[in-house]
Amino acid sequence: MAEMMKKPKVVEKAQTELRRILKGKRKVTGIDLKKVIYQNLVIKETQRLHPPLPLLLSKRMQGALCIVNAWAINRDAEFWEDSESFTPERFKSNSSVIIWNLSDRILSIYHLAISFGLSNVELLLAQLIYHFNWKLPNEMKPEDVDVTETPGFSCSRKYNLCVIATSNNHGI
Repeated sequence: MAEMMKKPKVVEKAQTELRRILKGKRKVTGIDLKKVIYQNLVIKETQRLHPPLPLLLSKRMQGALCIVNAWAINRDAEFWEDSESFTPERFKSNSSVIIWNLSDRILSIYHLAISFGLSNVELLLAQLIYHFNWKLPNEMKPEDVDVTETPGFSCSRKYNLCVIATSNNHGI
């Protein structure tokens, strides 16, 4: 959500797509989510910049354990054009691949966590985007949103995101 609040056009585009697909429906369902494209690009780009697990363990190979720095690879300018920029459109083509898709040597528990987490994130984000309009408080500007993370085993925001939500009146 923080990355989206930094780029209001991204929020607007995601809302427009969802509201067009749902056409005033009260609830977002899994069937609806199968039609959603742009929000999925937003989620992929968010995971690229803020991987849930920045360090990945690969299977032991010849007695060695390899640690993959997914956070660094996902921000490497050699692999990603404008690598520090939040640009969901980069995932429109299948040529863009997040690190967790690159190798079958990544532990399977990571794949399970990603699959389970993605379905929850997709539904939650769709509900938030569909049912509410979002703005920053106290005349805060999008460029003032700080997306700094705290270092650690998992990525978490260093600073809380404060936003103002107003109902979009879709029967909630």
